[in-house]
Amino acid sequence: MNLHHHIDVEVVVVPPVFDYPSTDAEVEIRAGDAAAHGGIPLTQDVVMPMASPVLLKQLQPMLTPADLVGAPLIRTALEPWQPWFQAALLDWPEPAQGPKFQDLGLIYEAAVKGHGVALCRPSLVHDWLLSDTLRPLFPVFSRPVNQYYALANTNVPEVRLFVHWLQSLCAEQAVVSHELAQRALAQHAPAAASPQ
Repeated sequence: MNLHHHIDVEVVVVPPVFDYPSTDAEVEIRAGDAAAHGGIPLTQDVVMPMASPVLLKQLQPMLTPADLVGAPLIRTALEPWQPWFQAALLDWPEPAQGPKFQDLGLIYEAAVKGHGVALCRPSLVHDWLLSDTLRPLFPVFSRPVNQYYALANTNVPEVRLFVHWLQSLCAEQAVVSHELAQRALAQHAPAAASPQ
């Protein structure tokens, strides 16, 4: 945005519901299937379980994904556990108990505070990974059910520039955050053993 001072950006946040109507915004950032809605993909995130060091001291050692049995899992319809369980070769149902939120920011805050293990997108918890406030548990990733995409409601040069800038920023952040998560896994090797 520093390159284009003439473009004014106004950010309006709406609650994360799945089938919300379009607004009068020139660009909307949504979560879902970009192709199904005529959107422009911004992210290709992955999710992985993460927890605070404080919580990890209270739990049994997290050596394999199966060690999550009995751990408090933070739940949300936005990031269901089932796809990650499948990637980890666990034949487990979606958790029926544990804290439940409908906002990723609240989920990540709850994990930081030690209220449970959360499925996190490294790109969205970058600062907590950097400060070792959240730690990835296993080198098992899955794709979230929703990715972020831009919906351009007008075709003007400023909108195209803004969307291109967002795509570049998201791609750069994804690479940096994924590398950071990999380093955190290596640094905390006892909590990051490969699944058996």
